[in-house]
Formats: sequence, C-alpha cells, structure tokens
Amino acid sequence: MLRPHPGPTEAQITADALRLPPAAAVKLASKLLARVEQEGDRDAKAAFRATLLRRRQEMRSGKVKGMTVEQCRRALERQAAKRR
Repeated sequence: MLRPHPGPTEAQITADALRLPPAAAVKLASKLLARVEQEGDRDAKAAFRATLLRRRQEMRSGKVKGMTVEQCRRALERQAAKRR
C-alpha cells in the first residue's frame, strides 16, 4: 500500500527559500508579509468592532457619559498643561 508523501519540512522550505536569487526572495517575502498582514487586519478589525460594541453599550446603559468636542479639547489641554 502506498503512503502519501508528507511534504517538505519547514527547514527544507527555509533552505530552499534562502537559495533563491534576490529578486525572487523579495517577491516571496512580499507574499508572505501580505498573508501575515491580512491575518492581523482581520484580528484587528474584530477587536475594534468588539470595542465599539462594548463602548456603545456602556453609553446606552449610562455606565459612561459622553462629552462634546469642546469638553474633550479642554480636558486634553488641562492634561497637557499638567505635563509641562
């Protein structure tokens, strides 16, 4: 009975990649980075959405109180003045 070939190991793939000509290595690296960034983007979007939903619920329940842009500006100016 034939068994399926397990495929190359990570070490073998790395060794092959390190033997690539510079232009091909750059192309491969770009593709790998794009894949990692897409995964990170999905995670970041999910975390941001969860934060927005939580903050909306906190506002609706009265747990936190919003402020106007002017109130926010004054609060930031006070904080900056304390640091000087």
